[in-house]
Amino acid sequence: MDQMDDLNCNPISDEAWVDHYTELLMPHDINDDSFVKNTLRKAEDAKIFNSLSFRITDEEIAAVVKELKCCKASGPDGITAEIVKACCPVLLPYLVNLFNQILSTGTYPKAWGQGIVTAIHKKGSNSRPK
Repeated sequence: MDQMDDLNCNPISDEAWVDHYTELLMPHDINDDSFVKNTLRKAEDAKIFNSLSFRITDEEIAAVVKELKCCKASGPDGITAEIVKACCPVLLPYLVNLFNQILSTGTYPKAWGQGIVTAIHKKGSNSRPK
């Protein structure tokens, strides 16, 4: 059995790839609702969202949490991967609910768009950064 059969998907024609990326890479006004709605309608017509029609499961979240890399910096909330891993049994139902809400509404917490940027001096004079 070939790998495409294992994935249970239909191959995409060369023309479809070219058309998709040509349209995708063309400059568009992202504030233009008609462009966004038209793009989503095309995706729905092409049944691209089939894999997104299922709810995210406890098992999927647990598997992702298990793979989180430890000893990395936290975000602005101060929650590290170690905390998420240690609290996973308690957090799991809340995380599943959160991600399913994001999937169904298409919106995510504004705080997720924030980050901390820290300049780290590598070499040369501290008084004359380039």
